Amino acid sequence: MSANPHAALISTAATLLDGAFERDNSVCLAIAGTIATAIAHGLPRTQWLRGLQAADGQGLMETLFPGAAPDLAPISPSQVDDEELQAEFDDLLRLLLEAAAPADDVRRYLACAIASASLFDNHLWQDLQLPNRTVLSQLLNQHFPNLARRNTGNMRWKAFFYKQLCERAGQVCRAPSCGACDDYALCFGSEEGG
Repeated sequence: MSANPHAALISTAATLLDGAFERDNSVCLAIAGTIATAIAHGLPRTQWLRGLQAADGQGLMETLFPGAAPDLAPISPSQVDDEELQAEFDDLLRLLLEAAAPADDVRRYLACAIASASLFDNHLWQDLQLPNRTVLSQLLNQHFPNLARRNTGNMRWKAFFYKQLCERAGQVCRAPSCGACDDYALCFGSEEGG
């Protein structure tokens, strides 16, 4: 990690976006942002975008960032680094891919980016390096509409994803309803600037 991770983050995202097929495309922004966040966290190329197959890094670059340097292409891992974290990622990725409409390579790359960014600690829109939560909501509604429609209470996206995973596993939230939960403000409060 560089001496100034924020500068490295901006530089990496800008470099990728300079080579993007469309600089302001929200898919390009989210994927470049996820890679930049992973680099800022000091992660190796095999963890920039989890879930990639062998040829995906090259395909992603050719499709979304044709003018970017090849050394910014994420690569698939040869082995799983942390089985528990990988299982969490796999669950998130499956949740997203089941809701992809239609399922194609670009949505798969985006699902990998969103699931990877969900493993970081900030708000999801921040770890994707999107300008705000509204852009994230639009992105999810456009590419994963079946999932996005279920967030009827405007819950924070990362919290919503994990709530969906708990429900799938037959687990109950800590409170009988979100309104009665002590963490209500954490899930439903403002994300802007946080």
